[in-house]
Amino acid sequence: MPVASKLRWLAAIALAAAAAVAGGAGAAQAAPAPGWRITAVYPEDSGVAGIAAASADNAWTLENCTRPCHTGHDGVTLRHWNGKQWQVINPVPAHEADAYAIGQLVIAPGATSAPWAFYSYKTYTQTAVAHWTGKSWSAPTVLAKNAFIEASVAPGSSSVWGFGAITTTGKPYAVRYNGKSWSEAPAPPIDVVDASAASPTDIWVTGTKIGAAKSAWPMAVSHWNGARWTTSVLPAVPVRGKTKGEPLSIVASSSDDAWAFGYVPGPGGSIVPNDGVVLYHWNGAKWSPVTFPYAESQAFSVSSDGRGGIWLWDEVDPGHHDYLVHDTSKGQWSEVKVPRPADAFSAQIDSIEPIPGTTSLWASGIASVPIPVGGNPGGTEGLILKYGG
Repeated sequence: MPVASKLRWLAAIALAAAAAVAGGAGAAQAAPAPGWRITAVYPEDSGVAGIAAASADNAWTLENCTRPCHTGHDGVTLRHWNGKQWQVINPVPAHEADAYAIGQLVIAPGATSAPWAFYSYKTYTQTAVAHWTGKSWSAPTVLAKNAFIEASVAPGSSSVWGFGAITTTGKPYAVRYNGKSWSEAPAPPIDVVDASAASPTDIWVTGTKIGAAKSAWPMAVSHWNGARWTTSVLPAVPVRGKTKGEPLSIVASSSDDAWAFGYVPGPGGSIVPNDGVVLYHWNGAKWSPVTFPYAESQAFSVSSDGRGGIWLWDEVDPGHHDYLVHDTSKGQWSEVKVPRPADAFSAQIDSIEPIPGTTSLWASGIASVPIPVGGNPGGTEGLILKYGG
């Protein structure tokens, strides 16, 4: 499963992290309870990117820093969930362009699975991928020149994909790991923004169809059945004003259960805040629009709930009313307020991820706190939530 879609990564990468919370930041609460709860809060100037969950005792995430933090430099700290706490894993891949260069982190399901990292190699014109060995990163595999990886999936230990484009030409680009080595793979004819997989022969990507007319509805999906890609434009739906729905993310749980999610750009084409949700469901035969029943000023972070439904985060302004919204896929919607640290006035969830083999989920993002006086930039705290036991 991908750790960060384009929005999730761009939203998280501008954030920061300081020293670890005393007593081991990230330790689970002593008495887990059903529902969403806070499991980790990091200090001011911190943010947590998406989470890659492989099992109940094996998950990985990236904590972002924009001022010196516990790693000794500005940048990214890799954290591993071992079933009890989020441990700091300090090493970064070899020849990383800078501390912000890790753009994708992906892991196959399994208690002993280890993550793959896609990152800028030496310069921003090269991308490499490396595997965590348990003590350090493997020797990197350098991808095609000017390749940029936008999304990744790992439905199995011998099936890992990266999707993106050659930045100088705009040509779609895909790479695949077969259990032994990486090689260029057939690429969907889409400007990919996100990917998801139910199995190695059931992979979906979403984005904008390359070569489509400017007047065309921009949201498209493409499906890999193990042999070829099949691409289709999603049905147009009414949106506010003269704008159109823009693709944002996709989640696939099985051959007859997938969701595609988009947003209606706000003023000036902005992603945050946005002016509406565009949502579709795949039932194994066709994609159908789904009506989102709540008002929102921004929404993203859609994810499978592991049982055929979805969770997503939305916020209603003014007032910073933050919710985690659930749909069971049968039109049974509900919403709950996002748990916040005591000093926070809002919480933005950038990623929600089901935990394989369980009915629980992780969520990560930032909590916004009043900007302090006296030169400390402050403003955000990294946040990790958990749903279920």
